[in-house]
Amino acid sequence: MNEDKSEDVNLGKLKNETDKAEIDNKDVVGIDTKSVAEINTKESDNTLVENCIEIKEYVRSDICNALIEMGFGIIEAEKAIFFTRNAGLEEALSWIEENKDSEYLKDPIVQTSTSEDNKNETKLSDEEVLIKVQELQRKVRERRRLKEREDEIEKEKRRILSAKQLIEAQRKLEEAERARHIQQVLKEKVEHEKERNRQLDLLRQEWEERFGCPYPEDEKKVLPKTGKEKVAFYCSKLQKEYKDTDRAGLIECLALLKTYISNVLNNPQEDKYKKIRLNNSTFHSKVARYNGSIDILKACGFEIDANNEFLIITPNKIPDTFTCGQAIRFIDLILRTLP
Repeated sequence: MNEDKSEDVNLGKLKNETDKAEIDNKDVVGIDTKSVAEINTKESDNTLVENCIEIKEYVRSDICNALIEMGFGIIEAEKAIFFTRNAGLEEALSWIEENKDSEYLKDPIVQTSTSEDNKNETKLSDEEVLIKVQELQRKVRERRRLKEREDEIEKEKRRILSAKQLIEAQRKLEEAERARHIQQVLKEKVEHEKERNRQLDLLRQEWEERFGCPYPEDEKKVLPKTGKEKVAFYCSKLQKEYKDTDRAGLIECLALLKTYISNVLNNPQEDKYKKIRLNNSTFHSKVARYNGSIDILKACGFEIDANNEFLIITPNKIPDTFTCGQAIRFIDLILRTLP
């Protein structure tokens, strides 16, 4: 009867100790030395310098002796072997390395009797010790699972924050790109206006040199009247304005104008040749951007439709073949003067 009571007391006391202990985060049996020290430090005993008998009898003496020969104290050697479940010398060394900074590493694990009934305590078997340790292991695994869950939540928060920062950085980059584009467009517009004024000054100078009088500022006074005159005027204007600044582009523009006009001249009944899309990339970049090119097409009978989308010759209307022929003639003359 006394033995049963003593065993119950012993199991209750060891459970109280193990419930306060922790297993290390590598799924190896281990107890936080700080917690153990708090358990074992009693006001009634301040002179204990060895681990309890259960620890001493549980650990393998060969591993313990090897650790002592390596310079470790018996207390930390026995604790390392106990908390690694007699796994081996290497595991014990790893445990000591992981806990070397703990101020409780060299504090012994002890049991103290507080009543007469505890004097005849029955020591726990290896199996009972392992059961207690496995219970500690289960608790630590649960704590680890909760910690991993918290880490996952924190990781997701960081991911969301990083995504938001990336989107914001991309938005700022796009805004900066748009600002640069607008600045470039404005710059090109200013440069275009400067070039236009320069060409106008050259035109005035040439006019004064040729006719000996100031250039008329009202262009309506000098605009040609007939289709042939218009073609001659705008072909000459194209040549003067671009022969020195964009000779290659001028040649390409005149060649395309000749193609458009030749199609109409050679196929006056075909409506498909009487329609040119204004926003066509080729037409816009190689013809329309040259001042006077559209005026040549208008002189040949083309006109802009109501939706401002096409240059058209009204279906079933016969083109002005005479003006078209004169336009091709003038274009050929200019092309021969351009190397």
